[in-house]
Amino acid sequence: MWLAPITFFKLHKLNIAVIFLYLLFTFIFTFPLFLHISTFTPMADGQGDQFQYIWMFWWLKTALFNLKTNPLYTNFVYYPCGTSLIYHMPIFLSLLALPFQYLFGSPANLIIGYNLILVFTFVLSGFGVYLLIKYLVKDPVTAFICGLLFAFCPYRLWHLNHINLLSTEWIPFFILYLIRSVNERTLRNFLWVGVFFILTFLSDFTCALFLVLFTLIYLVYLLVKVRKRLKDKKVIKNSCIALFTVIIILSPLFYSLSSTKIAWQPSIDELGHYSANLGGYLLPVKERSLLGGYFLPSQRDYNGVAGGELFLGYILIFFVLYTWIKLRKEKIKFWFFSSLVFLILSLGHALHIYNHSYYFKWLPYNLLYTYIPLLQIGRTPYRFSLMVTFCLIIFSSYGFTRFFNLSHAQNKNLSDLKNFFQGFLVKKGVPVVIVLLTCLEFIVLPIKLIRVEVPECYQEIKNMPEEFAILERPVFSRGAGLRGNVYMLYQTVHGKQVVNGYLPRPSYHSRDFLQEILPNDQITLDMELRDKLAKNNVKYVTYHEEFDRPIKELLKIEDIHCFTIEEEPASVKVFKTF
Repeated sequence: MWLAPITFFKLHKLNIAVIFLYLLFTFIFTFPLFLHISTFTPMADGQGDQFQYIWMFWWLKTALFNLKTNPLYTNFVYYPCGTSLIYHMPIFLSLLALPFQYLFGSPANLIIGYNLILVFTFVLSGFGVYLLIKYLVKDPVTAFICGLLFAFCPYRLWHLNHINLLSTEWIPFFILYLIRSVNERTLRNFLWVGVFFILTFLSDFTCALFLVLFTLIYLVYLLVKVRKRLKDKKVIKNSCIALFTVIIILSPLFYSLSSTKIAWQPSIDELGHYSANLGGYLLPVKERSLLGGYFLPSQRDYNGVAGGELFLGYILIFFVLYTWIKLRKEKIKFWFFSSLVFLILSLGHALHIYNHSYYFKWLPYNLLYTYIPLLQIGRTPYRFSLMVTFCLIIFSSYGFTRFFNLSHAQNKNLSDLKNFFQGFLVKKGVPVVIVLLTCLEFIVLPIKLIRVEVPECYQEIKNMPEEFAILERPVFSRGAGLRGNVYMLYQTVHGKQVVNGYLPRPSYHSRDFLQEILPNDQITLDMELRDKLAKNNVKYVTYHEEFDRPIKELLKIEDIHCFTIEEEPASVKVFKTF
């Protein structure tokens, strides 16, 4: 029994080494995050959206174990109206964060949980691609490099504050077992396909949509090229069992999604703003490149989404061209044409080329947007670019293997650790050079971090035993996104209901009370406003400094006796309404 760990290590030492290497690269690419893992979080786009997900981690635990209520609905934000969380809650990620909430004090428990889950997505995204490529081309060195290209691609590094969009780790596992299911026809493989789809769906609906579309493309390919496999009775039986299992498990969420109406849908103009720019696939932007300076365009020079998120990398572009020229196998062309499908979808309804835009009604995304409800709550066609990168990595993996000239004879033992490291020395160490160049292409150091701080006044509010709500001010001001997200972070400490909320897709009427009491984000805390708040059990109003405008310029208090708490330095003041 005590020999079991040793035996496991001997059997899987290569996989363990690969996981360790991806972990090492994660520390490098996210430096200096691991030095401040309990006090800072990544700050990619300036909106602080990571605080939404930290709040959801907290809310799942609070709803399930403290309030014994449905975690997919809350009136702890947008009080008293409440809102559905079906479009926001990353259920699987929130479950992963549960243990950390019992191990550490607040808010460090949630910060550590977020940052470690972030690391988890990088390591598993790389390792999943490694296993997929190793299965397809039988070359661990190529597999490792391809995993590196995917795990640390610009799309993922751009979304460090969106833990749901970082949850790409199940995509390669799903596709690996989808291919194995068709090749090996075993029920076990089909069930693993279902498991990885469920994990994806419970982490991010966008990634789940990618898997559905990829599966449809793969089915079309099989119908055209190897129809006999789809007619196999074993394949039909096992796929039906797996599909039925997935539907049964996810049916409550499907019903909730179909029955929940949201208060916001993007306009056509917004879809254009979040559509991919073709030039972005070929050029990085100077803000996120070591080249920088005058050599590259700025993110602001593009229409739509630029190379900060889309850039494929010159290493990948070179090997895509090399593979297309050197290899003409039908089975690998599938990956190239799949990437074209996702590239066309990423264009949205407009063709953006650098700073020029051309609008076409016939682009496929318009049809999907019209007939697929899930797309109608989104606004980001460019996210299909992740699958463009993914499919091109799989396509180019065959070129990598050809370029390195690693044959089956050289790699009979694919699990041998020594062979793996020796493989990086072929062709005078070209694989090592490719790894280094990949890092130079994609790395942005140091990454932006934001310190997580909660004013002391919220500890005092937490210790008040009665139940009441809080109104945070300002609400609709400049920087409302960051401010609204930070208010939700504060709630994880004080635990009281708040009138505010900052969710991209709240339910209908969720903001009615907020807009009724603050139609113009009025500053004066007059008697009329205090009466409205008191009737709804909103006991405290907090005022925060608004960037360069100090509190003394923001406040006009008619009743000075409502003052209760003042933070030092005076960046927060709390007033009692009744």
